[in-house]
Amino acid sequence: MDEVDTTSVDDFLFPHEEWVHIAIVKLDTANDPDYAIYVNGEQVDAITNATQPDGGTSAAWYLGAIESGAGVTQEWFGDIAFAHFDASVLSEDEIEEDFRRIRGGRHYTTVWDRLEVEDETGARRDLTDLEGIDWVASGMIEENQDNPAATAEFRLHRAIGKLTLANLKTESKLNLTDIAVPGSYSPLIFRDRDLELFVARTPVGTRAYLDEYRSRLLGGIDVVNPAGDKLVIRARNLMRQFVDVQVEEQVRYGTPAGVLAEDVMQAILNDNDSSGANDTSLPNTQNPYLTGLVTRTGSYDPTTLYVRDKTNRIEASTASPSTSPGWAMLPRDQRREPVSDVV
Repeated sequence: MDEVDTTSVDDFLFPHEEWVHIAIVKLDTANDPDYAIYVNGEQVDAITNATQPDGGTSAAWYLGAIESGAGVTQEWFGDIAFAHFDASVLSEDEIEEDFRRIRGGRHYTTVWDRLEVEDETGARRDLTDLEGIDWVASGMIEENQDNPAATAEFRLHRAIGKLTLANLKTESKLNLTDIAVPGSYSPLIFRDRDLELFVARTPVGTRAYLDEYRSRLLGGIDVVNPAGDKLVIRARNLMRQFVDVQVEEQVRYGTPAGVLAEDVMQAILNDNDSSGANDTSLPNTQNPYLTGLVTRTGSYDPTTLYVRDKTNRIEASTASPSTSPGWAMLPRDQRREPVSDVV
């Protein structure tokens, strides 16, 4: 190049240890060009009246360069997953769509998973890195409107080398809470064990950092099928506990003046959990329309219902008129049905 023009833009910062989508657009101007800079689909800055080089066949383009003292430019080292150049100027909508497509496109990203199961002691064991081995062969999650609980199926390798997850192998290292005590047999893959699936998505060619994983399914194991060359487990999310508990006695909730729906829902959750601490007391002088006997206990732990406004999550029992959805319940006889259907 015969001339070098350096324009520094410092009105925004690239996040540390994160991938970003950058688009630089040359605007159609009569004389010296203007440039618009987009990060993750949004315009963050612009360069106006940038000087055109007088000639030459090559140029250096720095993204994320550091300028330190007296205009000295130092290189900032990073990785570029891929780059492409368009023959025409993209509109703002096209840039935003390009960012969305690249970020979520399966051809440009890799999905990582981590499947954790709690052992008898309550410790989490990662089946994708248990004794240095990824035991998860495949997995599938199913969600639909007809089933209040999301279901999942995971196929695990039964044995790799001298290690095995088969729950009938009492001598397996993976089925012992203390390897030095043969009598400490407790199968790791067992019904009702708590289970959580985490997933992360990264650009092709990169691995996911631990803090990039997000919880995808939290629940417990329903079925362990040991037949076949793979160990098949079926699980449901936390809604499973409400699906399995039935409202056994008909109770009337609500008043002619109306009771906030979230208060009624919390009362129903309290009346059917495994504790009698917060059950509705009868007779209830505050609500003479509440009849029946609230004497049953379910199998799930006491559960707190929350309502959420635009910024906060608030316990339903302490919600104010400004945060409550405002739905009120008139007198209503609660039928005998699963708690999941009620809430």
